[in-house]
Amino acid sequence: LCRTIIELYIETLVLSHNSKSQNIYQDFSQIEFKKTQCGIEYPTDFLNKLDNRKNKNENKKNMYLHFGWVDEIENYHKIVKKNPYSVAGLIEYLKFKYPEGNYDIYEKFYIISFF
Repeated sequence: LCRTIIELYIETLVLSHNSKSQNIYQDFSQIEFKKTQCGIEYPTDFLNKLDNRKNKNENKKNMYLHFGWVDEIENYHKIVKKNPYSVAGLIEYLKFKYPEGNYDIYEKFYIISFF
């Protein structure tokens, strides 16, 4: 529960600064809902986005499904080098773009929430 709250909060922070990503976030969320709740296969448009993702080193479909919307954020992949399609990547982005925020605390709580 704690991990989910932190994930949603970090996603909300990133999305609030990147309105262009909000529509694609909704698209990815709908695909994720259909996939997990209805057992629907990955749709062709999602697979095309996956094939054309900005970071070709990351190959996990489920991580791209959760965080592929970051491809719409200008310079995101120049800032985030490791694990771009993850909460850790979002936190790294926030730390770089908005250093006045105290994102270390969220990072620590997020890591602790796995135990």
